[in-house]
Amino acid sequence: VNGESESVLTGVTTSGGSGTNAGSYLLTASGSDGNYALTFVEGVLTIDKAALTVTANDAAKTYNGLAWSGGNGVTYSGFVNGENQSVLDGSLAYGGDAQGATNAGSYALDIGGLNAGNYAISYQGGNLTINKAAATITANSANVTYNGQQQNVSGFTASGLVNGETESVLTGVTTSGGSGTNAGSYLLTASGSDGNYALTFVDGVLTIDKAALTVTANDAAKTYDGLAWSGGNGVSYSGFVNGENQSVLDGALVYSGDAQGATNAGSYALDIGGLNAGNYAISYQGGNLTINKAAATITANSANVTYNGQQQ
Repeated sequence: VNGESESVLTGVTTSGGSGTNAGSYLLTASGSDGNYALTFVEGVLTIDKAALTVTANDAAKTYNGLAWSGGNGVTYSGFVNGENQSVLDGSLAYGGDAQGATNAGSYALDIGGLNAGNYAISYQGGNLTINKAAATITANSANVTYNGQQQNVSGFTASGLVNGETESVLTGVTTSGGSGTNAGSYLLTASGSDGNYALTFVDGVLTIDKAALTVTANDAAKTYDGLAWSGGNGVSYSGFVNGENQSVLDGALVYSGDAQGATNAGSYALDIGGLNAGNYAISYQGGNLTINKAAATITANSANVTYNGQQQ
């Protein structure tokens, strides 16, 4: 009263109110005073837990067909007075949909399981990223011979697949092209995508080779008539497919060789050429021209004369 302060209460002391670890510590007052009848109310020292953040480290892997488990460690923020994770109790536990994740994608990597008397722990989850594995898709190739009908190649092979997987997992990959009838090259292309593989594509090709066609000159013969030979005696064909004939050939049949212009009896080469075809590889087989000798009768002359005593 009368403007006095606590300083007049020289008979009053306090005890307690001291601590290091988080918790509550009572501070009690006691004593007496000549002018005041004292009633005592306890005080308290409250040491709150320090804030500690535990952050899951992000993790990454390339798709390998195997399920993920565990984590990639954590970082701590908030330790005081040089303390570290050795003051924590419990055991770090990883959770979230990262656990058991197999396919390429991004997954939550959660953490928990720790406790501490002096720290209020909060958790910051991380991410698991499963990157696509690299795979090469090669469209199939084939080499066939022209047969007059449509021919095809399809399908593909894959390299880089993991964990024993086969092309059957690549349901998003298709091929197109690789079909033709005439001799030539026809691309087969693969395209598409896959959830677990980053795909590189290599084209395939259907190669239709020309069919082999042999053109053979028919042999020819004549009897010597003093006139020069020209032309030939026709040809025969071997190798047409699918019911085709010489109507599919281009160009014009040309006869050559030393039979051309031959006059005298003898044997002469009768060569051919001049044809071409998109679907046939033409080879030529020459023939022969034989000019046989003409038949002739040689009659010695006769004469009738009268003896004259001289040689006649």
